[in-house]
Amino acid sequence: MKKNQTIIIGASGFLGKRIMKKYDSEKILCTYNENYIENGIKFNATNMDFEETIGDLSRYSKAILVFAMQNPNHCAKNIEYSNLLNIISIKKILNYLKKYDIKPIFLSSEFVFDGKKGNYNEKDKAQPVILYGSQKLEIENYIQSNFKKYLIFRISKVFSSTNEDNVSHFSGFLKNIEQNDEFYAAYDQIYNPIHAEDVAEIIFQISEKNLNGIFNAAGLKSYSRYELIKKTLQKNSKFNKKNTKLIKCKFYEAGNNLEKWPLNTTMNMDKTISKVDIKFKNPEDAISEIIKERNNQKIKLTKNKIPFRDLSVTDSKIKKELLNTVDKVLTHGRIINGPEVSEFEKYISRKCGTKYAVGVSSGSTALYLALKALGIGPGDEVITTPLTWAATTNAITENGAKPVFVDIGQDLNINVDLIKNSLTNKTKAILPVHFTGRLCKMKEIVAIAKKNNLFVIEDAAQAYGSHLKGKMSGSFGDLGCFSMNPMKNFESYGDSGAITANKEKFKNILTKLRHCGTDQKQDCLIPSLNYRIDTIQAAMMKVTSKYSDKKINRIRAISKYYNDKLKNIIDCPLEDDTFHSYYSYTIKVNDRKSLIDYLNQKNIETKIQHPILMMNLTAYKKNKKYHLPTANRLVKKILSLPNHDKMTNQQVEYVADTIYKYYKKTGTSVFLRKKISKK
Repeated sequence: MKKNQTIIIGASGFLGKRIMKKYDSEKILCTYNENYIENGIKFNATNMDFEETIGDLSRYSKAILVFAMQNPNHCAKNIEYSNLLNIISIKKILNYLKKYDIKPIFLSSEFVFDGKKGNYNEKDKAQPVILYGSQKLEIENYIQSNFKKYLIFRISKVFSSTNEDNVSHFSGFLKNIEQNDEFYAAYDQIYNPIHAEDVAEIIFQISEKNLNGIFNAAGLKSYSRYELIKKTLQKNSKFNKKNTKLIKCKFYEAGNNLEKWPLNTTMNMDKTISKVDIKFKNPEDAISEIIKERNNQKIKLTKNKIPFRDLSVTDSKIKKELLNTVDKVLTHGRIINGPEVSEFEKYISRKCGTKYAVGVSSGSTALYLALKALGIGPGDEVITTPLTWAATTNAITENGAKPVFVDIGQDLNINVDLIKNSLTNKTKAILPVHFTGRLCKMKEIVAIAKKNNLFVIEDAAQAYGSHLKGKMSGSFGDLGCFSMNPMKNFESYGDSGAITANKEKFKNILTKLRHCGTDQKQDCLIPSLNYRIDTIQAAMMKVTSKYSDKKINRIRAISKYYNDKLKNIIDCPLEDDTFHSYYSYTIKVNDRKSLIDYLNQKNIETKIQHPILMMNLTAYKKNKKYHLPTANRLVKKILSLPNHDKMTNQQVEYVADTIYKYYKKTGTSVFLRKKISKK
């Protein structure tokens, strides 16, 4: 077999997706980790074997290693993980490349230099002064010691011409200029930034010429940070409406870097220019393009409402995949319990880390059948939370059992310390709800249940993708219940649900219960009704499953931005030791109605999820009166902000800025009760 194909490892990122576009799609294989790539292969370098994942490596002649933890501060904060990703994982891949005689193309950094002289050429001695640079140099040395043919590209700071690229070098300081009264810019940090498209073109041209060695990839103009920003503001005078004061300073006075970064990392481009034919893009022009884009989008933001949710399918590629999937089901004709149902169930069990999963018609159905499968009925009590959707409580009462409400904690989940006070000889189960996507304290809940011989049913309707150090929602209890309606992080296009289990007997009972209690051979073994999942929904979720991780990561990125921007003025849902999927981004404020009205005026839609505690619903008012002070207090404060994956960066910034301005306007942070400076 002819070795003429290229692997791009980490093709879904800022640089990777641009490099990918340079190559003939039939001659490349791309891997991705979090952000799905059509026809790509999911590969997590930290926990997956490269050869097992890719398969036959003999057809490949080159491999471009794009993935890395690239933020030097993140590397310094997470030394163990950054070493795992930037050194150990890459060396393992390189060993496979050597085994199959595949030429490595490695993306290194200007941070391999000490920054003392600048204008570094490829023969200058690399002497890194920060961890990230040392990691890059270690891989450079490893490649040069083990390969005769290789390419190493030392890349300067990378920018783009679009505001949607959050990791672009320019996006960050433009936001800071807009949002702050002062901006510190270093005059002694000098570099020659390069456009992402130019980096991709350099890599493509040099690799296609089968050259070897080290090449610099940097821009043709050098700047200090202060000089570049000053020129930007002069060239785009209308951008700085706040009249942000630009303060000239030394680099080490400007930020909070954990290490002493090199100051002059400019690189000489003579060698590279002699090998490529490129018209390099100008950084100042790129900044102007970003500013123009931001201004146009701001005008749109003030005119168009930002919806709390957006359930439309706007991606033409996904829409095409969905329609093709439906067509396949209609063609094979197995509309009820078709093969896609078992495929969906296998996917859910694998994703949740359980032995089994049973697809059902909705999340409400999942809760109802889970309780029924465990034999919970009249005379039994089920401990649960008062802050949830009615389906949780209804599932208990529709089985004839009694819901017993336990107060919540500040995290809006059931307070595990209060559960033992509600246990009686009638208690048969605990039904915790992972509210907003944040996991309950499941270790403690499971321990209480085990000690008292109780079942645990997780209401994970809002928590698909949430986990505690890799242990997924839906895998802690006896049964886990999921909703896949269109609002969820893993969505169907109607109503769908699933129940996860580790015991075969539960799986068998549930399979019967969803099909009128029958064994599929006409005999009814348990009285039940039809709760089957539609084959078409299962088939469509096969498509959405490919994008759910990307969707969750986008939602988490939005939520992190809100946290960073607003955590000092309102009670934000900050992360704890769990991986929070942020089904909803729910803040707590004292002046909720006033804030809602203000946001409505600014075309920002919000929701209260959920405004009425379960024991106060009309259907349950006649029941026992509960003293739940925390729930009663917090339900008056909760407010959910838009955080869906279709939001643009500008919309996210607009929401956060609008809330910040509201508290600046009122003069008080209602959470911290501190004055916000109006200076």
